[in-house]
Amino acid sequence: MYPSRTAILVLTGALSACASSAQPSVVTGTVARSSFPSPVTGMVAVDEAGRTVSCAIGADSRFGLALTKGHRYALGVASGRGVVPLVFPRLFGRLDASFVLDTNGAQVVLGDVRFSAAPRKAFRILSSRVARAQPPPDDDRASPCGECVEDEERTWCQDGRAAAERDGSIPGAATGQAEQASEAEGVAVGQRNAPERVEGCESED
Repeated sequence: MYPSRTAILVLTGALSACASSAQPSVVTGTVARSSFPSPVTGMVAVDEAGRTVSCAIGADSRFGLALTKGHRYALGVASGRGVVPLVFPRLFGRLDASFVLDTNGAQVVLGDVRFSAAPRKAFRILSSRVARAQPPPDDDRASPCGECVEDEERTWCQDGRAAAERDGSIPGAATGQAEQASEAEGVAVGQRNAPERVEGCESED
């Protein structure tokens, strides 16, 4: 049986709406499963209102967490003992527990995510002011500096371009200082931090 003309029009409209909608931003990485004290099961993100987004970790240990703009997100690795918070060791000693997402269409590449009992002491924090010609790779296991964390300051977009840098905040976006994390029970750390504010991948940004 062929679909009716009405059904075709409805389907065509739905496809058009999907094509024109902005893609959410995606946080990607690879979890170093063996570094965690208990089996890991997934990744989670919690916004400022307590709403949770989650995704599974693949058999290859990779993940892709899709998030919508306009929120401050805290990330974590779900394990058999609960959620291990993912933190961002910044330059000058800060240990941020969240970041602001002000755009759709961005790709936040964390690289290798591993467990650490004391990230302030275990890792050397590097500035990412060195210009890149393309987005960073999703898996940096071959990095010559395995105990380094790159403090990313630039937003990369899913189309491969670097987002334009902006001064100040975007009206209506989540704001405020990032909460500082505690190292009391161990945390997760990526090879690359999320920028403090992810922005600039939409034409209206």
